Amino acid sequence: MFLARFGRCLVSMATQFIDPTCRILRPLAEYAERLPSSRPGKTIHKTTLWRWATGGSSEVVLKTEFLGACRFTCDAYVADFMRRLGQQRKAPRTPRGTSMGEKNRRRIQAKFGIGAKNK
Repeated sequence: MFLARFGRCLVSMATQFIDPTCRILRPLAEYAERLPSSRPGKTIHKTTLWRWATGGSSEVVLKTEFLGACRFTCDAYVADFMRRLGQQRKAPRTPRGTSMGEKNRRRIQAKFGIGAKNK
């Protein structure tokens, strides 16, 4: 494995490690090649990174810097995004009340007299 050192950041040319202490800004599109996908042998698409940076994933937004006409991020921001995303998914979900599907089901059952019998 070929390793190169850029400043304080250790970068593997084979697997492209994400160093959580590295704060060197790189173009957002570069991380499409550096981050692994959930599909073996594939990488994350550039639009996925753009979506994470602008709207977030599950209300967690990837921190970026906008310089000129290009959006930049660093390994520390990506590592923090992944950590926060992982923590949020481990947290138990709170019930939000009755879903729209449930409301519609009850309305239709009441209208046509099907399902649970009314007394």
